[in-house]
Amino acid sequence: MVPMSSKGDGKSCGKLGKEPLVRRLCLKHLTFLVTKIKGEIYSGRDINSNKLVAIKVERVDSKKQVLKLEVAVLKKLQSRIS
Repeated sequence: MVPMSSKGDGKSCGKLGKEPLVRRLCLKHLTFLVTKIKGEIYSGRDINSNKLVAIKVERVDSKKQVLKLEVAVLKKLQSRIS
């Protein structure tokens, strides 16, 4: 999960062809082809490594910001597994 900041990260890099469901999303130095799954959750593919990813986004000006907390929890869980 990659948290997005207000510094231009997470901007849409444009539509791809005629398919409205597939978009190009730029996060920092990575570019993904994404399809919305539900709400603010997307399925994507890193166009450089071809790896499948899940992306969850949250508005920077959201009153309830939970994404940073979710990232911290996932990192703790991953450290216990490895």
